[in-house]
Amino acid sequence: MITLSVEAGLNFNGALQQAVLKSPQGVVRQEFARVLREIKAGKNRMDALREVAERVDEPSLKGLISSIVQAEKMGMSMANIRLQEGIPFPCTEQGIYIFADSAR
Repeated sequence: MITLSVEAGLNFNGALQQAVLKSPQGVVRQEFARVLREIKAGKNRMDALREVAERVDEPSLKGLISSIVQAEKMGMSMANIRLQEGIPFPCTEQGIYIFADSAR
């Protein structure tokens, strides 16, 4: 969902908002919603994402956040993160895939 939204022209925050609105209930959705609230309150996006990685014990989510932070530092497009070739980023919670795009 996030990759598709970024490729469609949304910025990362807008893509994250779409993922929160359309994802199933769960920890990942709650954490991304919290990131959006913290950004709106004035927190730096990368700091908010790093705090998610600290709070949640999910290796694939931590890897995703690390990739996002690195891409931001290097000025890369968020659409190129991890799924440049359509490889899903598995998350063990409820068998969902973060950044997975079923159309690929």
